[in-house]
Amino acid sequence: MKVGEEEKLYGSVTSSDIQRKLAELGIQVDKRKIDLAEPIRELGQYNVGIKIHPTCGPRCASRW
Repeated sequence: MKVGEEEKLYGSVTSSDIQRKLAELGIQVDKRKIDLAEPIRELGQYNVGIKIHPTCGPRCASRW
């Protein structure tokens, strides 16, 4: 992903992008289970939830 001035991304990171990156790491997750409130538009570290059960779900750190 390309980055412009002030660490703004060209485009945004979506749950589909996160799903693809996890798949590259050998982790299979349905993109509908990725809890991303809104697309990521700036560089940084973000906590992203993964819904595995109604009462619990892990959070993973994602750096873009």
